[in-house]
Amino acid sequence: MDKRLWNAPDDAEFDQLLASSLPDSPPDEVARAVTPWRRVMEQLVWGLALTGITLQVGGLQYWLPALGTLLCLMAFRALRRENPWLRAGWMVSAVRTGAVWGILILNAFLWRQTPAGQTVMTVLTGAGQLAQLGQLVCLWQGLDQVRRAAGRVQGTGAGWVQGTGAGWLVVWYAGLYALALVRYNGLLIPLAMIGAYLLILYRLYRLSREMETTGYGLHPAPSRLSDRALTVLLAVVLVLGLAAGYGFGGRIPMDWQPAQSSADPQAAAVRQELAAMGFPKTVLADLTDDEVLACRGARRVVVSERDLPLTDFGIQGRQGALRSTGVAVELPGEREQWKLFQHFQWVEPALWWGTECIQLWPVYELLPEGWAEAEPVTGRLLCEQNGQTMTAPYAYLGEQSYTATSIFWGEEQRRDVFASFSLPRSAENRRGYLTYTVQEVNDGWIVDSWMNYVHQTSAFQYPVCSALEAYQTSNTGLNSAFALVQDALQFYPNDDPAVPFGQE
Repeated sequence: MDKRLWNAPDDAEFDQLLASSLPDSPPDEVARAVTPWRRVMEQLVWGLALTGITLQVGGLQYWLPALGTLLCLMAFRALRRENPWLRAGWMVSAVRTGAVWGILILNAFLWRQTPAGQTVMTVLTGAGQLAQLGQLVCLWQGLDQVRRAAGRVQGTGAGWVQGTGAGWLVVWYAGLYALALVRYNGLLIPLAMIGAYLLILYRLYRLSREMETTGYGLHPAPSRLSDRALTVLLAVVLVLGLAAGYGFGGRIPMDWQPAQSSADPQAAAVRQELAAMGFPKTVLADLTDDEVLACRGARRVVVSERDLPLTDFGIQGRQGALRSTGVAVELPGEREQWKLFQHFQWVEPALWWGTECIQLWPVYELLPEGWAEAEPVTGRLLCEQNGQTMTAPYAYLGEQSYTATSIFWGEEQRRDVFASFSLPRSAENRRGYLTYTVQEVNDGWIVDSWMNYVHQTSAFQYPVCSALEAYQTSNTGLNSAFALVQDALQFYPNDDPAVPFGQE
C-alpha cells in the first residue's frame, strides 16, 4: 500500500486555521454567558424601565413595578462585591422590593383601610419612595467607581453627561416629584420626560458594551439562591399572601350577638296598634322596643314594598334578590312629623357575601325646603344562625363627605349618610333597616326617601375595597365586583289615604 507523506502545520499556521474556522463574534446567548456585564445591565435597565414608566391599564400599574424591583434586586445582588456603593444599592433594593411586594399583598386585605392599616401602608409607601431615590444615588456612584477601575474615567472630573447616565436618573426623579407637588396637568413636559428617561436607560445599556471593550472582568457575587429560585420564592410568598387576603381579609369585622326578646308590655301594645294600621309584621318584629314606643299615638302608616332581583339591575346570572320595604309612620304633634323606616331582607340568598353598603338619601337632604331632620339615622342588622336570632350594629353608620362625578352634573362635593357592613356567610334570613324622623317645614311637599344598596357580587377585585369605598370612588359606575340596587319611599302626605307612588 502506498504511503502518502503529510506535513503537520507549524504553530502559526495552526492558529490561523483555528481563527478562520470560528465566527467573528459569538452568539448573543453565549456572549451573555461569558460577559456577565451584559446580563446584569439588561436586568438593571429593564427593572428601571418597569419601575419608572407605569401603565394605568388592567392593574399593570401594580404588577409591572413589582417585576421591575425584582430585576433591580437581581442586578444589584450580582454587583454587590464590586464596591461599597453597589453593596449599599443591593441593600436599598432589598428594602424597596420588600416595600413594593408588601403593598401588593396588603392590597388584598380590607384591613389596610383601618387607621393601623393606613399607617402601615403610609410607612411602606414612604420607604419604597426613599429606597428608590437611594437606589439611584448608589447606582450613580457605584457605576462611576466601576468605570474608574476599568480606566474609562481619568482623574476626578467625571461629569454628569460623560458618565454612566445614572446621575441623570436622580435629576429625572427629582423633576418628577416636583411635577407631582405642583400638580402639573399638561402633556408636553411629561412626554419630554419620557423621552429623556428612555435616553438615560439607553446610555446605561451601552455601558455593558463599554465595559466589554475595556476587558474589565465582572465576577457576579455568589448567592445561595439563583435568580430563578429567588423569583419562585417571592412568587410563592405573594400567592400565599393574596390567598390569605381573599380568603380571610375581605370582610368587615362585625359584632354579632343574640337578640334580646321584647318584654315591655307597653311596646307590645304599640306593636299591636301599628300592625292593625298596616305596619308589616315582619318589619315590626325587627324593631327595638324604643323604636316601637317612639311611634306611640301614630295617626297613619304608609307602606311601600318591592322585591328587587339583582338581575333587574344588570347583574348576570342568579345573584339573589332583596325585598325593600319602606314604612312611614305619622307621629302626633302640632307640626307634621313622620318616622321613616327603610328595611331590607334577602329573600333569595346571594352567591357571594363580602361587604355591603347602604347610601341613604333622607327626605331632609333631598327636599330641605319642605322637611327638616328631627331625629338622626339609626338602625341595626339581623339574621338567623342555628335557630337563633342574631343582631349587630352597622360597622359604620353616619355622614361622610366625598367627591361624586356624573356625566350630567360633572364633579361635585357631596355629603350623604352611609352604612357599611358585612353579612354572615353561614346564616339565614339576612336583613336590616335604617330609621329616622323628619318634621314639616312647609306644607305641600312630598315625602321622598331613597335607599341605595351596594352588594359585593364577587371576590375577584384588586386592590380589594369595601362596597362603601367602591361606591364613593366609582365616579361614573361601580366595577364588576359590585351591584347597585335602588328603591324609594315616595308619597304625598296631604292625600287621604296617602298611597306610595307607583302603587295607586
